[in-house]
Amino acid sequence: MKVQLTKQERMGESGHSLLRLLQNESLPLIDLFIREAIQNSLDATLPNQKETIIDVGVKEFSNEKLSKQLEGITDILVSRYGNVNPKAIYLSDKNTSGLTGAIRDDENHDIQQSKIYKLIYGISMNQTQSGAGGSWGLGKTSFFRLGNGIVIYYTRVKLQNGKYEERLAASLIEESNKSDSLLKNNSRGIAWWGWKTDNDNYSDTYPITDQTEIHEILDIFNIEPYSEDETGTTVIIPYINEKRIESHDMKHEDNNEVNSNWWEQDLESRIEIAIQKWYGVRVFNKDYQKYYGSYLNVSLNGKGLYPSTFPTFFQKLRELYSYALRAKDEPNLGSETDNFNIKNIELNRMALEKDSNKIVGDLAYCTLDKEELRIVPPDNEPHPLKFLGYSRDEDIKELNSNIIAYTRKPAMIIDYDVNGTWSHNLPRLENKIVLGIFVPRSEQVLHEDFQNEIMYLDDYLRKSENADHASWQDVIVNNKKTTIVSRIRGNVSKVLNEEYGDRVEESKNSKASMLGRKLGNLILPSTKKGRTGKPAVEGGGNTGAGNARNRKIYFEILSTQIIEDSTMLVNANLSLNQGTASVIDIDINMGTRVYSYHQWVKDMNLNYPFEIIDTKIQTVNETTINKSLIDLDMDNLDVVQSAFSNPNRIEIVNKDDEKVDITLSIKVKVNDGTINPVFQVKEVSHND
Repeated sequence: MKVQLTKQERMGESGHSLLRLLQNESLPLIDLFIREAIQNSLDATLPNQKETIIDVGVKEFSNEKLSKQLEGITDILVSRYGNVNPKAIYLSDKNTSGLTGAIRDDENHDIQQSKIYKLIYGISMNQTQSGAGGSWGLGKTSFFRLGNGIVIYYTRVKLQNGKYEERLAASLIEESNKSDSLLKNNSRGIAWWGWKTDNDNYSDTYPITDQTEIHEILDIFNIEPYSEDETGTTVIIPYINEKRIESHDMKHEDNNEVNSNWWEQDLESRIEIAIQKWYGVRVFNKDYQKYYGSYLNVSLNGKGLYPSTFPTFFQKLRELYSYALRAKDEPNLGSETDNFNIKNIELNRMALEKDSNKIVGDLAYCTLDKEELRIVPPDNEPHPLKFLGYSRDEDIKELNSNIIAYTRKPAMIIDYDVNGTWSHNLPRLENKIVLGIFVPRSEQVLHEDFQNEIMYLDDYLRKSENADHASWQDVIVNNKKTTIVSRIRGNVSKVLNEEYGDRVEESKNSKASMLGRKLGNLILPSTKKGRTGKPAVEGGGNTGAGNARNRKIYFEILSTQIIEDSTMLVNANLSLNQGTASVIDIDINMGTRVYSYHQWVKDMNLNYPFEIIDTKIQTVNETTINKSLIDLDMDNLDVVQSAFSNPNRIEIVNKDDEKVDITLSIKVKVNDGTINPVFQVKEVSHND
């Protein structure tokens, strides 16, 4: 295939900046890929199909054969990989439309509406199909992070004349400033392969359509081409970098125990759990088929994945999801059924159209103990939190977490909220988890004031998602502030507190008794909830030592305030010298001793009394930013909240060549107002 290189030009994106567009460091790379790739397949499902068929897996291939296909980098691929057989990950779908649309911008078609153009050649182009997720191009950056930056797209489409056409193209996005970049002497780090009309390295390439040439490339990966009346898309990611995948996943884990779970032992197992974690509720789900369309028929290396083989935790979540779907037709479902509860979530004002029933969705939930989750002998299944990224033994010693998942019409789990805002103020039950899932009634029509811009609830929720689909955040509609998402969260929390509120006093008494046994004669601080004093700051690393001008880190708390019941807002300044990496931890001040998050959980066997629920960067070098971490995209600053390993740690890295001054606000959920927080700030090592 011929290569197309990108020239350096004004306002031109670089591979480095594109790879940073999907700035989600808290999810494993395989999870990001599975979430995005299956979402694309589901969005492309043909009308009236009962199932969307997807096969995903791992192949070995000949570097010698593939390198010959990629003009311009053949020699470097041969030099780097030699005669070894690297691994490739593929994902192939059927009963889908394939990458339809014009393949050239001179065909008198609207190239902006071409699916193949959007996915392979475009970036940041919004999805227009109702119910589809995110933006074409942003999420796909997760593909390029799994290997050396090369991604191959193969598709078969049905043309308007009734004939079928196969198409194949390859693209590359890489960080050109890295020593292992493939494109030498090219500062953009972006390229495509296909056919072209001339030999200029910078002229446009187009997907190849010659079947013989396409099948020759597919044979390298032992992938069968589409045939007969089949249409669909296959994404192939060669040269998988397993070390990068492992190091990314462990970057924010304090214990650095690589491959501590069975599904982290190989790529196939990582993929298997990722599918179950994010799409398990739609796999062979006939209830989904009844209400919304095709269920998901997914296989791993050609072998089907069936719900009966899922870990019990994912089976229970799938059952809850089905109950929530059926609630609209069976209003009394759940009251006497398998200990599952189903409650309508209503918003009475400025959400749905005035004459609607005001129901925005349904919450299905239950409590599960060790036996019900089969995490005791002889089954010994993993603790639910292990599937969600928690790896330290002290995090998962007991069953005492509230896990609330939420999803929308495509049935991808958006997030698992663990002891967070979806279960605000809900006590943690002894030796049980509260497991719930919120399922919106996607077809509900929005309030009349919003309909000029957005008609349906599912489209509002879609708009509230970022490129990685990792959370919902309220957005402005028709120049009006909306609070649909925040009110849904609040009502879900209210329902759960009403259900389990009678256990609050029991939880408090148990906690007080354990504190007495653990702390002996230690006198607790007298601070009461609602009158929290200014949290202390402890210096770590270079924070408080030496002349101020020589400090690499300077941190100062400006103010604290209680903004709502049990929520504290902390405003602070942080200065970092060039190239400095820092962490901000919320630890516990017990008068004679300061406890870190992990030490507290280990020594006290108690839930942690503080949790960071939002961090917002207000200014950087006096430039107004005013963005939460999920929306932050800055080349010179990396900011991550390490929610999996430590929900009370913020990591900030100054990647600039100069000192940076930051003002930030940290919103902290206070679960016990009798205990004082202390902010620990220190320098840590940083590996590019």
